[in-house]
Amino acid sequence: MSEHIIHSDTLAVAEIAVRLGSIYAQEALLDAILEEAIRLSNADGGSLYLVKNGQLEFNLVKNLSLNLNFGREQKLPDGFKPIPISEDKAKHLCVYAVQRCKSVNIPDVYQNTTFDLSGTKAADKANDYISRSLLTVPMMDHNNKAVGVLQLINAQNQEGDVIPFGSSIQLLIEALSNMAAVSYNNTCLRLELSQLFDSFISLIANTIDENSSYTGKHTRRVPELVIAMAEKINRCRTPPFNRIHMNHAQIYEMSIASWLHDIGKIIIPKNLLERKTKLETIRDRMEEVKLRFALKSYEIEIAFLRGHLSEEAYRKQDQTLTEDLAFLTRCNQGRHSLSAEDIHRIEAIALQNVIIDNEPQPMLPPHFVRCLSITKGVLLEEEKIFIRKQIQNGIRMLESLPFPKNLQGVPQFASEYHENRTAEGALQEGSSIQARIIAIAESFESLTASTHPNRPKHRLSAALLKMAQQKGQQLDADLFDLFVKEEVFQEYAKRYLPTHLVDEVPKDVLLK
Repeated sequence: MSEHIIHSDTLAVAEIAVRLGSIYAQEALLDAILEEAIRLSNADGGSLYLVKNGQLEFNLVKNLSLNLNFGREQKLPDGFKPIPISEDKAKHLCVYAVQRCKSVNIPDVYQNTTFDLSGTKAADKANDYISRSLLTVPMMDHNNKAVGVLQLINAQNQEGDVIPFGSSIQLLIEALSNMAAVSYNNTCLRLELSQLFDSFISLIANTIDENSSYTGKHTRRVPELVIAMAEKINRCRTPPFNRIHMNHAQIYEMSIASWLHDIGKIIIPKNLLERKTKLETIRDRMEEVKLRFALKSYEIEIAFLRGHLSEEAYRKQDQTLTEDLAFLTRCNQGRHSLSAEDIHRIEAIALQNVIIDNEPQPMLPPHFVRCLSITKGVLLEEEKIFIRKQIQNGIRMLESLPFPKNLQGVPQFASEYHENRTAEGALQEGSSIQARIIAIAESFESLTASTHPNRPKHRLSAALLKMAQQKGQQLDADLFDLFVKEEVFQEYAKRYLPTHLVDEVPKDVLLK
């Protein structure tokens, strides 16, 4: 059976194609394209231009003899200005190659009379260099459109003498430039899609935060803490984190999960997210309670004036009304938990009668009693259940999205985080480290940056002490200790916390 012999140049191009296909960073890709073109043609140097906004922009300039590497290791000099792709520039070699989609192979720069090579000659004079052979190749993509230009200078033989670029070398460089154009387009497309995705995620996060003026920039700040935690874990050399390393892709995936961990808030009514008091709906119905108390006060005053009450009884009842109203006002705020005694007092107040429209009515309607009797916070149990349901609907929204392979963990991390928060305060066994990191970041941000009237801002030390109480429950103990030991909170505190809230942190107490 006959064997097919693969030419070494063809094999080299195939190897280059594999290399280019594996590079995702745009700058590294362009550098590799020029580097491989110089190596494949055995040239002394070369340039790479990109087509942008109707101009050819210098991107890279390399020269081995002169040890030049402009664009990466060295800044491009001011003389390397963009060249308009216009008819009046048609004599410019690179513009010609783009306009005609055609390669130009010049054996001797100084014998050429067709093109304007004054720029090349001026560079020669400035660098005490002589350009001879010049090969200019447009980078044509799959739509037969030039996305850039490769220009190589001074091909050399094995003895190091400058020779013209041969026809076989020209074909190889043309093949390379076309592959390079496709790779460059793919890289640009990946970058554009990544930027679009990040912008979309940011838009969702902004919408979540703006759905309630009391959440501030919570959704946008949690990812900062998440990334800071991941970086500290990567640098940690002690157990249990010395064997954990999160690469860039894993950190990015976790940060996206933290951006979207509250996506369910988008479908939660604003009046629930922003409720300041227990009786608030469109307005705070405490005003109605005050009106009822004013009517009751008027009643007892009339009774006193008509002689139905003694002055002592009148003053006593009026004082009781004042105290009861102040009590109900405090209960309405929801800042403190109510005791069984408090609830009994609310019920007793409600049983009093007040005359409204000539009809005796309870001092407090039944629904008011129920709302004011909320033991903690300002939401009824069914409203809390509704919010949890919408959070789960948000997770299902994430699970229904076709995340790419590198982001498939996003729904899982967000889901595990919320499971940890709703499971009687207990940390779920087997939950990912990503979800546990998000829990640390979310808890710290909420305690230090909340603008909700029922969640007052804490001093830095107080916030960390409250977090310490949740170690081994809602918060991972090892991660919290790392958060404290490495002072992950410090840079964040400097950026976002008012100076009067940044106090000394009692590490010895927190790490017990």
